[in-house]
Amino acid sequence: MPKPTILCLALLCAALPAPASATVGGPNSFEVWGVDPKASKLLLRESVGGESGEFRLWSFDLKAPKAAPVLTPLEANGKAPAGLEKPTSLATNEVKLAGSIAAQSLAPVQDSLIQRFDLKVELSWSTARATAGLVAYRTATVQMVGTFLLPGGRCALALISSMGKPEEGGYALQVPVLLCADKPVLAPSREGPAAPPRRPTRVP
Repeated sequence: MPKPTILCLALLCAALPAPASATVGGPNSFEVWGVDPKASKLLLRESVGGESGEFRLWSFDLKAPKAAPVLTPLEANGKAPAGLEKPTSLATNEVKLAGSIAAQSLAPVQDSLIQRFDLKVELSWSTARATAGLVAYRTATVQMVGTFLLPGGRCALALISSMGKPEEGGYALQVPVLLCADKPVLAPSREGPAAPPRRPTRVP
């Protein structure tokens, strides 16, 4: 497996020690269910994390890729609808990751103050462009944890993460970002042998 792309948006991005706290939550994660070809929608199942066992369904409209996804609650045993077309993996270096720190402040957590970073993340794939606003704590680092090519070759999906839930000690929280080109991308590169890891990009 290729190592994930890491974007470091500060001069000092080493994670600071997390304060001890009672863990009641956890990191979220996504399962890419696939594309409903009739509705032209991409469906993702999110495990929100935590003791509640909460799940959500994310629905992206591929006919309006810049529109915000629709989120609805999902039963824990909810299954993917029949007839979905599965995406394929892309090499992580197919999707370019850049960004900047829009704002920086101190956030009160328990009995201390920690760094809060409001980040503007920019992603590009072929002729497609997308931006995402993230909030990160302690370290202004964004990691790309997964990249997928959707059926038809016109759209790609990237899963990126930053450090969240500081009140619980800090967890990597994932966010899906959809990128769609005007035309299908010809001969996309499928994920192959692990490529040499790229050094973190640092933005002054």
